[in-house]
Amino acid sequence: MKKLISTIILLLVILSCEKKESGNLTGNISFSINGTSLLKNTSCDISEVTKIIVSIENENGEKVHEMLSINLYKFNNSFISEPIALKPGNYKLTTFFAVDSDDQIIYLTPREDSELAYLVTDPLPVIFSVIKDETTKVGVEVIEASLGVPEDFGYATFEFGLIKTFTFCISVFEFVNDSTNFELTGAEIKIVSEENEIYSGILSSVTNSIILPEKEGYKIILKKAGYQDFSSEMTLSEISNYNCTNGYDPFIVILTKNASNIIELQPGPEDGIDALIWNLSPNVPRPFYKEISSVTWTYEGSYSVQRSLLKFDLQFIDTNTVISQASLHLYGITSTGNGTSESLTGPNTSLLCKVTSYWDENTVTWNNQPSFNLTDAVLLDSCNGITDFTIDVTKQVQNMISNPLDNYGWILVLVTEEYHRRMILGSSDNDSASLRPKLVIRF
Repeated sequence: MKKLISTIILLLVILSCEKKESGNLTGNISFSINGTSLLKNTSCDISEVTKIIVSIENENGEKVHEMLSINLYKFNNSFISEPIALKPGNYKLTTFFAVDSDDQIIYLTPREDSELAYLVTDPLPVIFSVIKDETTKVGVEVIEASLGVPEDFGYATFEFGLIKTFTFCISVFEFVNDSTNFELTGAEIKIVSEENEIYSGILSSVTNSIILPEKEGYKIILKKAGYQDFSSEMTLSEISNYNCTNGYDPFIVILTKNASNIIELQPGPEDGIDALIWNLSPNVPRPFYKEISSVTWTYEGSYSVQRSLLKFDLQFIDTNTVISQASLHLYGITSTGNGTSESLTGPNTSLLCKVTSYWDENTVTWNNQPSFNLTDAVLLDSCNGITDFTIDVTKQVQNMISNPLDNYGWILVLVTEEYHRRMILGSSDNDSASLRPKLVIRF
């Protein structure tokens, strides 16, 4: 006779952003525990649970949070955790512990293929998605930790290095001429500790709450189109004074407008997004190529075609921003493999076309290259030797800012992909910083 074991259903809620107009491209996840009817057959007291410990990976298997401690708050007969922010995408919940005030595990979710995995409908990993401007609910089940040893649940040990966390609250203001007053605004935020980025996202036009791990020191960096970058360094004791969940006031930042209202983006190998694709190596990604090129040539006697993709991350610019002009600067180079731009048998005139589907510089190849169209495509005139281009991309960039989820960048292709013509330009991985693609936006 099968032993009856009760389970507790926990709800994973993906919360949408409160204001679409803020340009916030993150969502929140929050766990809630119902403490009444679902606990009829359990021997444990749900009121003992004070925190949950979670580990989350993105769809590429990269750790987003590892053994993160999240506080629980009682609300009538339920428990609700502090929300944590995640960018839109697909994720896996790989660890889920519910612990008491002494960090003793009371409940947990078993992993698949473990001895006790059959007790729950969906053992770990639990797959969930964060979608902008939508609310998604995912059910997670836990069982009592007293039912077995760690191996029975699929864990090597129940010992864990608990990451202590706290809530940092921040409000960002700008001066609005129409109302002659300071008003809340959105901005891009990055928080660095010990030279490592520990948080990045888009702040909404509200008081934002961010869960951070305890570190010795922090550097807060804010960016907003048309405004000067803001930077501030604080110790743990200083930043802890801005925990609005404990009754403290938030950290307030007042942004200062740029005198020129110009943004120049010229990312390098760390932040640049570009890749080369080649028909003769159709399944090999080339994310670190030092050139952006459109080429039709011969290689070992075979017909050879190369195209290039590039994109600028514009998510830090508010979606309501109206720009006056945007120009893309591409710089001619001498390539180790392809030499310089040449038009031996005909013009090497190229098109900079809008890409219309998703691609990733680390995985894009000739065979899985994204779609593109010729609408608003920009012509790059035929040239020979080292030639620079300044291209008006105002219309395209405005659309990328207003519709950030449709920003897939551009692809560079020859107008006529016939033998012995090539256009060779520097990529974001070029050794010379001055030869990397540069986007200049004016407001």
